[in-house]
Amino acid sequence: MRSKSGGVCFSYLESGTCRFGSTCKFAHVEPEENGSEQSFVQSPQRNDHISDFFAEYPDFDYDESAEIWREFYRMCDEFGWNKRQDEKEEAMENFKSAMVQQFNDLYGTDGDDLNAWQSLCHVLNIVPMPVGLNDCRKRIRQTHVNLVDLVDAPRTGVPVRVFANLKQLQDYTTGTGKEGGKVHLVEEEAEGFRSDVSQEESTKETIFMSLGYDIGIIKDLVV
Repeated sequence: MRSKSGGVCFSYLESGTCRFGSTCKFAHVEPEENGSEQSFVQSPQRNDHISDFFAEYPDFDYDESAEIWREFYRMCDEFGWNKRQDEKEEAMENFKSAMVQQFNDLYGTDGDDLNAWQSLCHVLNIVPMPVGLNDCRKRIRQTHVNLVDLVDAPRTGVPVRVFANLKQLQDYTTGTGKEGGKVHLVEEEAEGFRSDVSQEESTKETIFMSLGYDIGIIKDLVV
């Protein structure tokens, strides 16, 4: 039997089934029935940087099962912060840092760790599973995904949405307000993740990201 990598099998989490069965490298988290609705038991995390961030604001009633950006915007509304207020700018910076730390804890930071890459491929429902590092990198470079969703998935139990093209990803990112985590991974490499990407640059077939931090294993795709 394969050793478990520590990640959650999102196929099993969503449907209760997995084509790999007992040989799956990822943890099969059992669904828990709650009346007529189905909720999912979340695997414990060693560090929860998102919850730690919201704990700095005890007057805000944070919902750990909700989408993190929705909770951040809800907190800003409750505190009456406008876009240019120092409190909001500081909170935004700390929130983005917490997202990056959470991503790194979930998906790893070692660019040579095949298990980490395959875990990310698994979450993105890339099949068949790539068998080597180069194959993993190639497949993920061809993926259009919002990084905030990758952080949200273990918290909400909602599978990560993968988009067919850049325009669909842009529309989704703008529509949901998940501006802090938009990324387009393609074959062409760019000058790393950065926070000063212009609107013109973001429409090209290049990698773009507005967090401005090193993002775990995928930083190797963009440096």
